[in-house]
This record gives sequence, structure tokens and C-alpha cells, in this order.
Amino acid sequence: VITSLEVRGEAVKPRMALVVETHSPAGALQGVLEKRLPELAQTLFGQATKQTGEYTGVPVLTFSAQGASDRKLLAARIESELILANDEEPLHACIDTRQGHVSPMAGNFYLPKARPPVSPAGGTEVSAFGFVTGEGVKRLLRFGTYMAASGVIGKAALAGAVGEVFTDFSAKTCDGIAYGMSFE
Repeated sequence: VITSLEVRGEAVKPRMALVVETHSPAGALQGVLEKRLPELAQTLFGQATKQTGEYTGVPVLTFSAQGASDRKLLAARIESELILANDEEPLHACIDTRQGHVSPMAGNFYLPKARPPVSPAGGTEVSAFGFVTGEGVKRLLRFGTYMAASGVIGKAALAGAVGEVFTDFSAKTCDGIAYGMSFE
């Protein structure tokens, strides 16, 4: 789940979460979290500080890179579902959706229609499935056009106009983008 893109000059950082349904008993998943998450944080950051907290009643573990407060690994567990994130925003959005406080994207009209074309033999089972709504495609195109045009064109007004042409085109032609992948 990518909730936003943070752009600072040339640096682009997606705010994202990985949601995994493990089908594991909650106790077993908690044990794996307590053992493996510190190892993952050490691999990613070297030295990391650990904090515990909660969001709407869900326990949250946060590991932060020492000396770089913007580099984080956050984790939450809801029953047999594991949520890993690099920022509070996507973690909170996933928890809110899981708890029913926010409408899930599953209600999107185009989502169920997108899965069969990217599944093997037109089925519904894939190992990994991604879907970007039409609005998300529009935002990605606007961002991509800005990034491409700003280096070539350089003028904000002209870059904005080029971006508007592409996003207007996407709004009229695209209801979403889907991706599917299977492993054997």
C-alpha cells in the first residue's frame, strides 16, 4: 500500500506499508515478530532504537535508525495479519481500514474486474496482486510528468501544462491499473 510520495528536491520517498495475511495463530505470529523484527531493523539500519506504542488499541513496534529519525520500520499485528510500514501514515491507514474506520479499496467497482486478466489462465488466484485506482494513476502520471518535464523543460508553468495534458488524458482513458504475479 503506497499512501503518498514524499518529494524533497531530487529525493523521492514513498510512504508505504506491506500487509501480509499469514493465516498463522496470533501467538505464533507475535513470537516471530518479537524475534525477527529486531533482526530486520538491525539489517536495515545498523543501530536502531525500539519503541512500543499503540494506535486505536493495536500495539505498534517502531524501530528508528540512530541519527536519522525519518528512517523507520513500524509493525503492527491484527489477529493473523502483519502490517510493516516505513511511516506512521500508511500504518495508520491500514489499521483504520482493517478495523472498519475507513472504507477499503475493495469497494472499488474496477478492482474485482482487474484481477482475472492478470491471473494465470484468467483465474482469480495470484501470489501477488497490485491495483492502482484511476485517481491513483492520475496522481502518479502527474508526479511522473513533473519529474520528467522539470529536468527537460525547466519552466514551472510549461511543466504544469504538460502534466495537466497527461493527467487529463489518463482521467478519460484509465479506471485503474492492475498487476499480478504467481510463483511455482
